[in-house]
Amino acid sequence: MVNSKTGGPLTKEDIETLADEVTGELYKGHGKGGGGKKRPADATSKTVGVLRRKAHQTVEAKKRNRLGFSIRQELTAFNFYIKNNPDLAEAALQSYLHWLNSQRQGSAPLILDADIHEDRVAAIGPGGQNVQKNQTKVRLTHLPTRLTAKEGSSRVLTENQILARGTLEMRLQHHLDLWLQLQPTGEITRKILEHQQISVYQL
Repeated sequence: MVNSKTGGPLTKEDIETLADEVTGELYKGHGKGGGGKKRPADATSKTVGVLRRKAHQTVEAKKRNRLGFSIRQELTAFNFYIKNNPDLAEAALQSYLHWLNSQRQGSAPLILDADIHEDRVAAIGPGGQNVQKNQTKVRLTHLPTRLTAKEGSSRVLTENQILARGTLEMRLQHHLDLWLQLQPTGEITRKILEHQQISVYQL
């Protein structure tokens, strides 16, 4: 803790001043003269404890806000899908919850083949007037989260599929890790999603 005026560490006098401000009426009347009330012997340590708890609570609140924001950022495509497909929104939300909780319980693989949608686009290669076009560039979409991975660095389709899947696995693991930090224990519920502004009702 530092003195906001001097930038140096708090002195005993600084802490006592903070004690007066935090405890208010409890120590009202304390002064340098002999007529005021005496400060309890452990007042300074109690005040420091209060300040530390408040600082810890502030840090934790900021951390949770940051984690929630990161999760919402990663679910941009998911929320866009829900907004533009209201008839499928409920099923999408339930699918997302099922994936989250099955991963937290360790009861399912990170990626199921049935949860993957693959798109292929033409990868244009050199060839002068005879431009070669091959459907080797892939984009994989994980349907429960709508997270995607694209790959087209290879001219071989199977290599791009393997690389894209590896990238998607990393993105999914990172997304899951964010939730594990935000909600270390217990099941992720609809109410928790709504609190984090991940809900069809708040789009």
